[in-house]
Amino acid sequence: MKSKLPSNECPWEEIEGFRSLIEFTRFTEWMSAQLESGAAEEVKVRNSYGGPMLQEQWFSHTGSKEKWRLVHPDPGYSPGYFGPVNGK
Repeated sequence: MKSKLPSNECPWEEIEGFRSLIEFTRFTEWMSAQLESGAAEEVKVRNSYGGPMLQEQWFSHTGSKEKWRLVHPDPGYSPGYFGPVNGK
């Protein structure tokens, strides 16, 4: 039997690069479901780690208040990234 995480712990896992556009599309569909269910909310990007060349979004896990960043992949330049914001 799987143990459930307490609602104040973030279950999200770091993704250090999307292997394909299909994987990224599946991820964005999953994140949309997180937003719709109230498990996450999109927040304003404070300081873009990727700079102006990369599209970046930040999300807050509503239970833990942890902030995570999504850097969209840019073929030939960056495979993308999803992980915690340093200094939350």
